[in-house]
Amino acid sequence: MKKVSLISLVFVLCLTLGSFAYASVDNLPTTTNEIVKYNSTIHETSDPELTMKAEMQNVKSIKNMEALEENKLRELFNINEVSSTIMATPVTVAIGTDKTLTTANDGDSDTSKSGTSASYHRYTISSRSAEANSWASIWGAADAYAYVGQTFKTTGTTSKSAKIIFSGTYRGDMVGGINGNAYAEIKVKLWDSTDSVWLGTQTVASASSSNNLSKTLNGNINHAITATLEPNHVYFPYIHVSTAASEYGAHISNSDFYGDSTHRM
Repeated sequence: MKKVSLISLVFVLCLTLGSFAYASVDNLPTTTNEIVKYNSTIHETSDPELTMKAEMQNVKSIKNMEALEENKLRELFNINEVSSTIMATPVTVAIGTDKTLTTANDGDSDTSKSGTSASYHRYTISSRSAEANSWASIWGAADAYAYVGQTFKTTGTTSKSAKIIFSGTYRGDMVGGINGNAYAEIKVKLWDSTDSVWLGTQTVASASSSNNLSKTLNGNINHAITATLEPNHVYFPYIHVSTAASEYGAHISNSDFYGDSTHRM
């Protein structure tokens, strides 16, 4: 039996929430516990249509962010082909051999928002961390994503199937207000930067919240993507977090994977 190449990618992504001061939402609560208490003091009549509208807005936001992410991946690696100084040299992996990667050399983060809202996002290569936070109130909406990973370049003469294994942890909190919704998802992805296409995506976890009910999303990343690797291609496996919050009332909705050391992915 031929040996199948195994590439194990180990990332610890910091998805945190808590004691971060948001300049655009001064004097309003930002942690999940504070938001639940704050929302409880505001009388808000539940409207199922508005709650559904908030949920659909977050679904739309996640789809729009994925399209933005794809475009930026294409731009990023097109630039890297022109200038090798943009990105660190990819790790070399011989097709048919096992390889463990415990570093990161690239990532990205972005956001969009409207109305009364705030968002925060960042990735850190040195700690292999990705963080995102979306906060919304009073007919506002926000979304944010971040990802981090390690590029590698294959050597060899023939294509072979490989299993890319991702390891790590994640943790974050969320609360959707009445007539609002908060959402988050964690994914692992494999991008073929030579052909500018995703070879695989696995959803690690996802959750949403409404009606002023808080949720904690935490666990381990132990997922794999199986794909056929081609010789002399550059691949980018990465771990990804997306958050979205929408609110069509006076409550606050918040999906928080950003800011302190008490929550990690």
